[in-house]
Amino acid sequence: MPPVSPEAPTYEFITTTLPENPHRLGERLPLPPYEGTWSARRGAYRVLYEIDEEERTVLVTAIEHRAEAYRSR
Repeated sequence: MPPVSPEAPTYEFITTTLPENPHRLGERLPLPPYEGTWSARRGAYRVLYEIDEEERTVLVTAIEHRAEAYRSR
């Protein structure tokens, strides 16, 4: 069976679901180098993002397989 591409569901999540309520959908990562970064699960993938409360924006910083998402940068 070929691997499933995360592109379509992840794109939909980032463009529709995540902006509506980024605090509810993810969890804040507490340790360096990820302090201030949030993580949301999308199947086997993790969407890493930052929330700017003042600007009311969500910046996606990475979309990675869960095995690779938290390795040192």
